[in-house]
Amino acid sequence: MRKKGYRSVISNADRDIPICVVNGTPYEMGYAFGELFQGEARELIYTMFAAVEQESPEEFSAKALDKAWATNSPFISDRLKEEIKGLALS
Repeated sequence: MRKKGYRSVISNADRDIPICVVNGTPYEMGYAFGELFQGEARELIYTMFAAVEQESPEEFSAKALDKAWATNSPFISDRLKEEIKGLALS
């Protein structure tokens, strides 16, 4: 899939803030974001899961997360679900 966006940086005093601009369908935007921020996105997800699993392994087990998704999924827009799917598959 061709990237549908670009990555840039906003500088604020002594801090650089990475940003991206994406377009397309929600799936395409999620996929493009995943490609543009692949390293950072994976590192953030793995770091967050490691931290919460260490804090409360049962509460954040695969089974518990699947249950939370099933419970909350009806309240999550299809658009956001498609973006998440694109991100996951990038």
